[in-house]
Amino acid sequence: MPNPEVLKVICFVPPAIQVIADRRGLLKARGIETQVSLTASSDEQFRALSELRCDAAVTAMDNVIGWNRRVGGGDFLIVAQVETTTPLSVFARSELTSLSELIDRNILVDSTENGFVVVLRAMLADAGVDVRANRIIAAGGVKERFEKLLSGQGDAALLGPPYDGLALGAGLRRLASANELYPALPGQGIIIRRSALTRRQTVIANWLQALEEGRIQCRADSARAQADMMATGFAQPGAQALVAGVGPTLRPDRPGIELLLSLRTRAGFPGGDVRFEELVDSRLVP
Repeated sequence: MPNPEVLKVICFVPPAIQVIADRRGLLKARGIETQVSLTASSDEQFRALSELRCDAAVTAMDNVIGWNRRVGGGDFLIVAQVETTTPLSVFARSELTSLSELIDRNILVDSTENGFVVVLRAMLADAGVDVRANRIIAAGGVKERFEKLLSGQGDAALLGPPYDGLALGAGLRRLASANELYPALPGQGIIIRRSALTRRQTVIANWLQALEEGRIQCRADSARAQADMMATGFAQPGAQALVAGVGPTLRPDRPGIELLLSLRTRAGFPGGDVRFEELVDSRLVP
């Protein structure tokens, strides 16, 4: 048997379809070995892709808009969407009870320029809070934000699974749900450099095919998928949330991405005028 093609992926939390495709041999059957590295920030993902240390990033799809505006960027694309939505809520210290109370606070985010900070800033704007009345602090990925919020290094942060459940258990207060405010909010996507897509088209296509098979199997038997996730170290609430987020297709959702563009404008960030077709190339999705 020939040696497998190695594909290097960087993510915050491995998506359910990647775990299932790996655990059930779907990747191996297509001659692929994925080397998954976990990251603490989207800035690290940007550097890993820019320096060709990784082939793909699983991350907030808004990042492609921000990254393409950076020095060293300009050729990032969304090639697939790995979850229908990412459950996101603003959590704060227990004495705070609403978004309108977030004045003169330390609010923890991953990046101050792109990603879920766009959603956070739109939520604050819609609650009548001037974002300039707070200190928006780059504090790392969801795990890092949760730990810093819990230790008192911040007043509020946007959190998702499994740390939203841990936050409630630790006595933090949920102030608002991004998904309730913006029902079309899309989940994470797969971002690849255009040059990598050209250079490694066959292996990326095979990877996406294996992920599609994993997606189908997840949706066909969610209980088994959750068990597989838990067997690899996920706690039950996190496994359940990740499996529940697996969608009906890997194709990037146009209404969801167009919502991200509108939120960029609402949040006061540039890039809201970019067209869907400039951001997405899903021709390799099965």
